[in-house]
Amino acid sequence: CKCKLPGSVDRLSFPSQPENLQVTASGPNMLRLMQIRHAKGEVSLRVLPAFSNLPEKKILDHSWLEGSRLVVIQESHIHIISAEELQVVRTIEAP
Repeated sequence: CKCKLPGSVDRLSFPSQPENLQVTASGPNMLRLMQIRHAKGEVSLRVLPAFSNLPEKKILDHSWLEGSRLVVIQESHIHIISAEELQVVRTIEAP
């Protein structure tokens, strides 16, 4: 299946819980959460809105943590994000 994203993608990540039908995609200037949907024998992706309070620039990497949390690494910050609330819940400044 295909979907349109607002930038180039260099990382995809899936949560460790197989029942969690989500995937995240990131690139240097964007991070998006997508829901994987199954209907009538076809698979589709629903792109969700951007995460609140996350500057979408200089994103180096991202990964799923336990539950519905993600860690996003930028050049000078590390963000903990809630996939349920679509927002940053904590930011740590790099030394």
